[in-house]
Amino acid sequence: MKRYLLFGLVVLAVCSPLAFVALLLTASQVPASDRVTLKLPEGLRSTVAAAILSGKQYRLKQKDFERVIRLEPNNATAWERLCSFAVWPKVQPTALATCKRAVELGDSSTGESNLARAQEASGEFCTAEDTYTYAHRGMARGDVDNLRGMGRSALQCGRIPASIAELEAARDLDLKSAAKPGDDDGEDDYKADLQLDREWLVLAYTAAKRPAEAVASCSQAHPEWKSCSCVLKDAKPVCTGK
Repeated sequence: MKRYLLFGLVVLAVCSPLAFVALLLTASQVPASDRVTLKLPEGLRSTVAAAILSGKQYRLKQKDFERVIRLEPNNATAWERLCSFAVWPKVQPTALATCKRAVELGDSSTGESNLARAQEASGEFCTAEDTYTYAHRGMARGDVDNLRGMGRSALQCGRIPASIAELEAARDLDLKSAAKPGDDDGEDDYKADLQLDREWLVLAYTAAKRPAEAVASCSQAHPEWKSCSCVLKDAKPVCTGK
């Protein structure tokens, strides 16, 4: 029934601008109509795709962006959002290919940062550090997530001095944020990030043969322990103490 309705609206659209608007509205809101929409000219398909995205995007789900790409394969906005879905909260097997395509179509700092996350998860640490650095240049000054990503990737790439500099910068920013008065949940998040920064720095200082700083950073990360040490396991710092 919906298919016949859409066909009827296509015919009416030639004669009535209002019918044309109704056609686009129906096509954008009724996924079952896609098999008909896919037979329309490219320009109309792109218009329908834009109509799908024109609402409040935070309400859209992954399947909505996948639908946009079926209608308009090179829609940069939809690819970037699919890239975000692919790397958050956990990096998916499709993330690297998805994020590469997103960056090819729309070179944004967010897309570059997500691509770096996918590269890091794939073991491309040197490339990931370069990509995080590129993304960081386009973001607001002091983007701590990118700094932390740069430091992690640089360490695993073997760029130890760069890793220390980047992780120390992330630590200092998180230290300032954790010291600011605010809501309890936000403060806890900053403290958790600060602890993670310090754990990564234990690894970086150890790699740089700076044991005193490694011990100090570990003690700051875990003041409840009299002594502690950290190792890299599954691309994450794992610390033990007593």
